[in-house]
Amino acid sequence: MEWRKNERAAFTTHRTRHRLQLGWTLPQPIGPLTRVFLSNEWLIDLHRQDWTENRLVPLGLTCKLSRSCDLDLFYMIFSQRGKIEWKNESVLGTYLRVKF
Repeated sequence: MEWRKNERAAFTTHRTRHRLQLGWTLPQPIGPLTRVFLSNEWLIDLHRQDWTENRLVPLGLTCKLSRSCDLDLFYMIFSQRGKIEWKNESVLGTYLRVKF
């Protein structure tokens, strides 16, 4: 569940977020590369009562930087539903994961 607040405004967007991720750890690392993954996240706007965003990651790679730090590199297709049609953008992204 996500509640969003814009500056100087009441809460304007309440939405649910749902994410499915599939990953495969390589039996033997290839250099720093340890894992391959894909995921899809879809967001449902509770005010519109409709599916309004989708974040598809058809390819992601995990690289081990140290014993406690991993870097995920991924390609994402970010889609938003407008009033009439879906609009898509391509995104190259990263996640830095640190284990404490």
